[in-house]
Amino acid sequence: MKHLIAFLLLFSAALSGQFTPKNDLVKDPYFNSPQPAGTPEKVKLVHSDRFDKNPEKYGGNPYFSGNVQFAHQGSVLTADEVIFYQDQNFVKALGNVRLQNADGSVITSGEMEYDGNTQKGIARKAVVLTDPGQTIKTQTLYYDRISNKAYFNTGGVISKDGNVMYTRSATYDLNSRLIDFTGNVKIENPEYIVEGANIIQNQNSNTATFNGPTTITNRQNPGNLIYTEKGTYNM
Repeated sequence: MKHLIAFLLLFSAALSGQFTPKNDLVKDPYFNSPQPAGTPEKVKLVHSDRFDKNPEKYGGNPYFSGNVQFAHQGSVLTADEVIFYQDQNFVKALGNVRLQNADGSVITSGEMEYDGNTQKGIARKAVVLTDPGQTIKTQTLYYDRISNKAYFNTGGVISKDGNVMYTRSATYDLNSRLIDFTGNVKIENPEYIVEGANIIQNQNSNTATFNGPTTITNRQNPGNLIYTEKGTYNM
C-alpha cells in the first residue's frame, strides 16, 4: 500500500508538471521599458488549425500551428507557428511571419516577438517593412507601436521612388515619416550618389538633410563632386 501511495504521488506530481507551463521566457532587454499606464489589452488568438502543449517543448507553454492568427490593438499577426506566453501577454511567432498594422504598414520576417504589455516587438531574419511608397530591408528590426517608430542597427536598405539608401543604422518615425540614417550612409539614384555620416530623409517632401561631412557625386560626370557639412538635397 505504501508503494502504491508513493507511486500515485509521483504520478500526480508528473501530471502537474506536465500541464503547468514553466516561466522560461527570456526577453530581450528592449522589452524592459515601463509599460503604459492602465490595464493592457490582452493579445488574442483569432485562429489556428492546431493547438499543442508539451512539457518538453517551449517550457510547456501552448503553441499553435497552421494558419495562425493573433490580434492586438488593431494589428493582426500571422505565422506558421506561434508560442503563446499567456501569463506575460507575450507571443513568439516562427515562420512566414506577417504583422499587418492599422496604419497600413506591414512587417514580414522569419521570426518575431511581441509584448502586448509594452506594445513593442522585435522582428528577425530577412525583415521587410513595407510602408506606402517605400520598403525597408534588414536582419533585425525593433519597433514600438506606441511611439510608432522602427529602428535597426544591423545594416539595412531602404527603397523609395527610384532612390536606394544603404545605412548601418536608422530610426523611422512612421508618424512624421522622417528617417534618421546614421553610419556610412549612401543614397543612390539614376543621377547622383550621396554619401555621409548622418542624413535625415523626409518622406513627405522627398528631401534629405545632411548633418556632417557629405559628398554628392554626379553619375554622368564623377569629377563634378560637391562636398558639404550642412544642407538639403531634393531627391
